[in-house]
Amino acid sequence: MITPNHPKLSVRRQCKLLEMNRNRLKKTPGKMTRSDTELVSLIAEIYMAGPFFGQRQLRNELQKLGHCIGRSRISRLMRIMGIEALCPKPSSSTPSPAHKNYPYLLQNVEVTEIDQVWCPDITYIPMLQGH
Repeated sequence: MITPNHPKLSVRRQCKLLEMNRNRLKKTPGKMTRSDTELVSLIAEIYMAGPFFGQRQLRNELQKLGHCIGRSRISRLMRIMGIEALCPKPSSSTPSPAHKNYPYLLQNVEVTEIDQVWCPDITYIPMLQGH
């Protein structure tokens, strides 16, 4: 509804007439250079081989291929491509609100003997098919 190059109404005036904040306007996407399109194809190729690679590992792989590139540029290109590393995200151990909270049964128990108390180990090991 907003015309950026309107001959009589500025963008500010158009937003005021529509009762809309200017910060809600979408920014026009920047142009991708020829080197960016080349890097996007290389990143896609590396990502298909290792979808668990993050921006640091992608940077290392691209440097092995002779491309001097920083993490911020790789991060921007990954965001444009819509890809991210396959790994556990922050807050992955936050319990569901519907999950029942069980009491700690060993609170007042004094452990004095071997094999009196056992504890399971639930370690996540990253593998090609997942965890």
